[in-house]
Amino acid sequence: MTSHPDRQHAVNLIQEAQLNGVPLVKACVSLNLSVRTYQSWTTNQSSTPISGQSYPGLYRTINCQRRSAKP
Repeated sequence: MTSHPDRQHAVNLIQEAQLNGVPLVKACVSLNLSVRTYQSWTTNQSSTPISGQSYPGLYRTINCQRRSAKP
């Protein structure tokens, strides 16, 4: 997980690159980030815990893994 200061720094670097004409995809790739990650960081600045409502597929996957791990 990326710390909040690191996220802020990455967002600032990407925004600066875009101001200098670098496409969003190239700016994200240079920091080894997906565009979707950048979008989530800039859309939702608060850290919210993962819940079943926010990520239903992930929630089901984790529950299935837990059930199959039980003896």
